[in-house]
Amino acid sequence: MIKAAAVEEEEAEGADRTSGANSKKDKETAGNFNKALKDLALQLEARLRIQEGATSNTVRLKSDHPLIDKMKEIGEMYNKNVQNNQGHTMGPPHFHYMLGLLDWLAGEITEKEKNDENKDKPETKFLTSLREAVARQAATADLMQDWELDMLFRSCRVAADFQNQKKKTDATSRISYAIAGSVLVDNTPMENGEKFHSHPLVAKAAPDDSKVARIELQFVLVLLLAEHGATVLAGPAPRGSKARQLLDKDKKRR
Repeated sequence: MIKAAAVEEEEAEGADRTSGANSKKDKETAGNFNKALKDLALQLEARLRIQEGATSNTVRLKSDHPLIDKMKEIGEMYNKNVQNNQGHTMGPPHFHYMLGLLDWLAGEITEKEKNDENKDKPETKFLTSLREAVARQAATADLMQDWELDMLFRSCRVAADFQNQKKKTDATSRISYAIAGSVLVDNTPMENGEKFHSHPLVAKAAPDDSKVARIELQFVLVLLLAEHGATVLAGPAPRGSKARQLLDKDKKRR
């Protein structure tokens, strides 16, 4: 009996050591798996940002800019109407953001247009022509069906810039959009033969004797947004909040 008890005790100790070793191995496996998942998530997030940067136009505005306020109101209105309403017929949110963007640009006169001293200058007439083209596009979009809007409006969203939120007065936000199609703008030569447009994006949009120029809508919006104080951004967006959290946790572990 004494011998049997000793054997049982030794076997129990061996089992504990084996269990401890397995537990340590399991923790290492879980840790490696979590690290692989984190690395994969960061890689996918980086690739997504690169893809969005290549397919979307992005501009930065002050967070208290009237256009940003309008976009936020549209988002709040949309969320309020679709909340707990699975059968809503409002379509995806980017339709409403894009229509709001077009309506705002169509209705807002640029500072150059407001100034009587500039009203006869080619660049001012060109801006007016762009705004009128956007107004026509907005009016047409209001009559479109969802599938037609889906062909025209690919995406549109607004987001606050993380790194610029510490001081409220310096806070900025980004508008990113992808839109297809083109619009016709006035290209009638002036009495002195000078064209309304002077921007390299559209300088070759039509033959010299043409009275209209067909311009990609995405470029029209970029030019108008820039006139309203927007900074045009290029390349991928900064890392998102979730990606930053993953990186911060990794730094703390080290």
